[in-house]
Amino acid sequence: MPNGVAPLFYILPGRDGTVVMHAQISFGPTGKI
Repeated sequence: MPNGVAPLFYILPGRDGTVVMHAQISFGPTGKI
């Protein structure tokens, strides 16, 4: 499980808000599949 990549992108684009959701959706399916 990419637990290190998820939080990394989370804190970086956390200020925008829109980037946070985008990173989660992009990394979500990629890591699950």
